[in-house]
Amino acid sequence: MNVTVKLVGSFSFVSLGLPSPSGSGSVPASERSKTGLPLGDFEAAVQFLMDRQFVRSLDDDMSPHKNLWHGEVGGLDVTVEIHRRLFAEEPPRWHWQTTRSSLSGVRFLTLEQELFFLIHHVAHQHTFLKLFWLRDIALFLKRYGSQLEWGEVWSLAEQFHREKSVMAVLLLMVRYGPEGCCEDWMAWDIGRKGRWVLSRISPKFLWH
Repeated sequence: MNVTVKLVGSFSFVSLGLPSPSGSGSVPASERSKTGLPLGDFEAAVQFLMDRQFVRSLDDDMSPHKNLWHGEVGGLDVTVEIHRRLFAEEPPRWHWQTTRSSLSGVRFLTLEQELFFLIHHVAHQHTFLKLFWLRDIALFLKRYGSQLEWGEVWSLAEQFHREKSVMAVLLLMVRYGPEGCCEDWMAWDIGRKGRWVLSRISPKFLWH
């Protein structure tokens, strides 16, 4: 079995359930998420992986903003993708790492930021290239949809001018995602335009 973990922004090993480089110990499963050490610890993350016999992939593009590493954790083959930036085309001016956390020295994306990141990744950065990224969003909404502040999600969309991407993905989730996963969003603000778009979404949308 292979597990792929994408760690974005600056870095922490919370998602792997490994001790952090600061030596603070393993993080409870309930606290596992995309997180970050203080900005600029990209090199520390690389060293942490090397110390644990992770090997850098020869297939990565040697980008200064992304590394791909392979190793083993608890008997599982694990692939770790380290990013300096949340969005490849955006300067690192939006420090999401400063969001709330109950763990000293470790910071998390909020649920709203996490959803927006996933939507931006599939719809804008990769233009719906792979359907399994939509499945990730569907599973996320199935688990966390009722906890989301939809006004905050839309505020992020407006801040980064990604309203169309957010609308397209959420309408796809309404049509093809887990039942009821976007009920709160539908009640919040879909509007006449949203209902018109929803009525015309078909499987062809995913292939063209």
